[in-house]
Amino acid sequence: MYLICLLHWDYNMKFTEWQGGAGEWRAADTTTWTPWWYPARVLGIEITDYILLLKNKYNARNFRYFPEKNLLIWNWKNYSDCHSFVLYINRMCRNYTF
Repeated sequence: MYLICLLHWDYNMKFTEWQGGAGEWRAADTTTWTPWWYPARVLGIEITDYILLLKNKYNARNFRYFPEKNLLIWNWKNYSDCHSFVLYINRMCRNYTF
């Protein structure tokens, strides 16, 4: 499996989670601007498979796509689902060696 965990040679992607004002949970790399599709590249999977992974394994919901900005957003109802995804994606980056 081909993994890319760097946007720049000195940058490691790291997701964090937070709760939105309506009680939904969100997760993203907040240390720098990371495109929504970048974790798919980290995992070495197609974007469609990444979306299905979020939906089917980690119970992400409320997917909304804004084509004019090429932006996809989603959230989680439960902290545990969001946190499980964050642990998974961060572990994938930590375990990658160059």
